[in-house]
Amino acid sequence: MTMYLRLGGRPAVDQAVRRLVQQLAKDTADGARHAQTATVSQDDLAEFFIFLFGGAPIYDGPPPHVLIAPICPSVEAYPDFIGQLVGAFGAPAEEQELRALMDRALLPVLSPPNAPSLHDPEQPQSGARA
Repeated sequence: MTMYLRLGGRPAVDQAVRRLVQQLAKDTADGARHAQTATVSQDDLAEFFIFLFGGAPIYDGPPPHVLIAPICPSVEAYPDFIGQLVGAFGAPAEEQELRALMDRALLPVLSPPNAPSLHDPEQPQSGARA
């Protein structure tokens, strides 16, 4: 059974996304993020999570870094964001898997733009001759 089904399907994802965005909007620790939370499409965010959790075979929404940037603009903001995301889903039995899945999906897109990518053909590969 997929995480999507274990969490409760679309109704649970939609409700968790609403809770997440509301909680992030209340968060005054980061004024810039607070102001940008209003720009997040809850529908796009829900579709991304549905895909990520195994509820849809494809995701054709905005690129993840564009979608997530207003609510989690950096690696430094990630621990707070992921904690609030886990809380929004309210599924303690799934917390470890949810965190691992989000780490694999989101941490790479939150890397600084000038950081070398493992998949960038312009970057020399380890052991490659120039």
